[in-house]
Amino acid sequence: MGKFILIAFAVLVVLIVVGGGVLAVWHVPAPMARVEHPIPDAQLPH
Repeated sequence: MGKFILIAFAVLVVLIVVGGGVLAVWHVPAPMARVEHPIPDAQLPH
């Protein structure tokens, strides 16, 4: 049982490290169109 926990922990650590690496080098593209949401006057503070 102890060997299984050690292997599971090692796999978890590897997944976290690889996930962090992917997030560090992944270039998320900027939005192409401007997004504007009109706010009704009833929702604005008076």
